[in-house]
Amino acid sequence: MSALRDLAQILLLFGTMMEYAGGQSCLFPEFVQSRFRGQQERQWYGHITKHGRDSPKSFSYIITFNDATMKAAVIAGRKVRQRPSPYTRECLQQVQPGKYLVAHRETGLTRERYTCVQFLLRSLNVLQVKEAPLDEWPNTKLCEDSVMNVNPWPFITKAGLFENYIECPLTGGYNMKIYDKMTKQGVCDAFNGETRLESECMDGEGLYFRFRHANCVPDGLRMHKDQRVYCIAKWEEGDNTFAILQHDKADHRWCLRYRTNPGKAFIAYLFHDVYCNMEAFPKATNEYLQLELKRDMPRPLSHLCMDDYEACDMWSNPCRHAGSLPALSCPRTCGLCGDSRPATCTLPGKIHGKWVDTSDSEKDIISVSDMFVNVEGFSEMQCIKWNDFSNEDPNFSEHMLVSTFENGCRPRYQCAQFQKKTPSILRFKLSQSQIWPFEDTIGSWIDCRSFRFRDDDRPLEDRFRSKHFKTLISMTDRIYINCKLIKSRDFVVTFKNGDKCNGTLTQEELSSRNKMKMHLDSCLGQAPDQEFACLDSATHGYYGDQMIVTESLDLSSKLRCWLFPASPGDTFYLMPASQCNEGTLDKITAGQVRPLATFRDKRSLIVEFEAVVQMQEAKKARERQGKVSGSDPSSSDKNSGGETILLQDDTQQKGAASGVDTSGAKSALQILFTIKPSLVNGLNIWLPLILTFTSLIHQASC
Repeated sequence: MSALRDLAQILLLFGTMMEYAGGQSCLFPEFVQSRFRGQQERQWYGHITKHGRDSPKSFSYIITFNDATMKAAVIAGRKVRQRPSPYTRECLQQVQPGKYLVAHRETGLTRERYTCVQFLLRSLNVLQVKEAPLDEWPNTKLCEDSVMNVNPWPFITKAGLFENYIECPLTGGYNMKIYDKMTKQGVCDAFNGETRLESECMDGEGLYFRFRHANCVPDGLRMHKDQRVYCIAKWEEGDNTFAILQHDKADHRWCLRYRTNPGKAFIAYLFHDVYCNMEAFPKATNEYLQLELKRDMPRPLSHLCMDDYEACDMWSNPCRHAGSLPALSCPRTCGLCGDSRPATCTLPGKIHGKWVDTSDSEKDIISVSDMFVNVEGFSEMQCIKWNDFSNEDPNFSEHMLVSTFENGCRPRYQCAQFQKKTPSILRFKLSQSQIWPFEDTIGSWIDCRSFRFRDDDRPLEDRFRSKHFKTLISMTDRIYINCKLIKSRDFVVTFKNGDKCNGTLTQEELSSRNKMKMHLDSCLGQAPDQEFACLDSATHGYYGDQMIVTESLDLSSKLRCWLFPASPGDTFYLMPASQCNEGTLDKITAGQVRPLATFRDKRSLIVEFEAVVQMQEAKKARERQGKVSGSDPSSSDKNSGGETILLQDDTQQKGAASGVDTSGAKSALQILFTIKPSLVNGLNIWLPLILTFTSLIHQASC
């Protein structure tokens, strides 16, 4: 019987090899390939530990996929006791959808072994492998579910990692107690609420670990006392939910596991490595922490003034030093707040209404009422104040806002700034959120000075919270105002797709002067005459750069922003209205955004031509001087770096038809295009102007 079984295995092996050699394709799925969707080649990393791959005591894999081949290289420290071997896996047969019988070859071993693999895509950046134990024979039974197990070490790719955050599976605010399973001791758990975990309280926040004190951060966890992390993958396996957590700044990751649908109190496990243990009761090691989580009670608007945690009832004198952490943590005990502080406040009537932050791809609606600001898809916030203050600028206002939650999250405070100078446009920006106690506050005077206006991390960036003002358009009022276009423009325009043409931009001559007209000469895909109504016109910055917000007067009603830099004054840009802010010009200069269209004044090129004419005259003078001295001055004028672009023969013919000697123009143009070869594309545009200038020079010389 044993011989017959061996013979059957040999025949099976032979059949599999023949099928593979016969040209029947077996390729690993596209989502694992190292060249994925036209991106640069990416690598997957496996066995990622808290020590990092450069540690002398750890090792990691670098995995690449190329069609039917999987290669795993090994990076190991010099003190690794059992260094694994690099290996290659070759796809032999897709036995079932998503399950692949593979040949496994290890460096140093001559004989192949076989296994079955299935790839589980947890996110764009996280991959798990379900595999069978290695076998001496390529048996398709290796692909049965009863034989295969999920590898607890996920693979990570860093390609686009910081752009691919996802919403974490856990939501709400929890009081947290941390236990080290090896020491069997808690970490800073003397008071309820001393350590906390808050997750996805507001869009883009991710998970927030609040340890309060540096000595409360468990050893080896690689976190700060206030640490934000993001989720880069989440999935359910069996009765558990898993999430891979990514440090918001550093190259650190963890695996979080808890029971699916956990309720208000539950146990979670935080693994130091990217290792997602699936045992019902993990063995006691120093490679993970046990978290005991209990959902906190809601704090509605009527209960904003509360001591932060129960230590305020235990400390003998937390209010001894004003502005200290104990005093700020006990605001009610120390009199920093009360039943009437903070108080609700009223937002200015001129900013009330529905406003839209719009681009060509998405729209966010912001509603402002007496006391509330509601950013759809983000949060509803109420206006509050801690101190009375007066505002001297009627067009500007700043207000503290608060968001409250029913899921245990602590109230979030943020500051909003508003600018309104025209009926249809509201400029608005929102700060980063803070939890009490605020950073950099001493407690006696509480206002927006401790709040920071900056963009969120990717992928949200400036969608909700921003460094610069966002331009909001009224959803009800379209009242046009004076465009205040400083001057009419004759230009050459380059569109985003590379098309170029000539045109003019003017402001209408009616008394209202609230419209601009653009005419384009033979511009492919563009209407020759376009009209825009002005909704806002403002200057900003030290040099007085101008921004004009317009609505196109056609069926599209597109909202656009015209940016006119004060320097250089010969160039201006057309942008989406959503990018109409004081930071856009810097982003254009840095190449971070591309304008819809870039306009260059014709006059600036005429000035360039005048300079070329002067260069030509100087060259002729040197030639005349060289004839007297017998030297060759032309040798010093040879072009060393540029490419001289010669004019076509019809240049002189056009000049002859107009009665002008064009030989000088031809020479000047040769020099001009040697300096700027790209200008040859606009030759038909500039030739009449060049001929006119040559004519004037010729007449003057006569």
